[in-house]
Amino acid sequence: MHGMIKSDIGSKSPEFKEISKSGIFRAHAHANCAESVKLLMEHDLRPAGYQEILARAYGSSRRALRFRNNLKGDSAYINGFGIDEFREHCIFNRKGELLQIGRDVPKNAYGIEDIVFVYKGYMPLILSVYSDRFAKLKGYRFDIDGDASPAIREHTVLGIKNDGKLDTMFSILLRH
Repeated sequence: MHGMIKSDIGSKSPEFKEISKSGIFRAHAHANCAESVKLLMEHDLRPAGYQEILARAYGSSRRALRFRNNLKGDSAYINGFGIDEFREHCIFNRKGELLQIGRDVPKNAYGIEDIVFVYKGYMPLILSVYSDRFAKLKGYRFDIDGDASPAIREHTVLGIKNDGKLDTMFSILLRH
């Protein structure tokens, strides 16, 4: 089955499906940060970094739009531990790097599809992708939250094929 990774540990384990040939796999599962990482590891996946996700959602190509639309309404823990740079409206470039609006790029030069609101903090990072109604109300499509409790249970788990690297933060979380 192309684009699907199924566990052999039982019928209760979630099935990971690739989102729009993006290389990012998703399973709908209520899991906190440590549980998300364990699920990913069981399926030979690793947490996807926000740069990897945002780079795949960039632009107006059909694949990027399909990928972005598939993520609408989802929240998931992503690879990283906190953001201390800024708490602001940002946009992302083609590499998925965050640029601060007003400092790095002109205000009003980008629409809500490109705007990411960053919540500064030291907790594990959570990426939320707002549906159309909430994106219009908030004025941005994505937010990256480093200020939420790691006990929060999110409703989707995002991962990418494991390249043998595991972030130090996740190694520490798994030991506790």
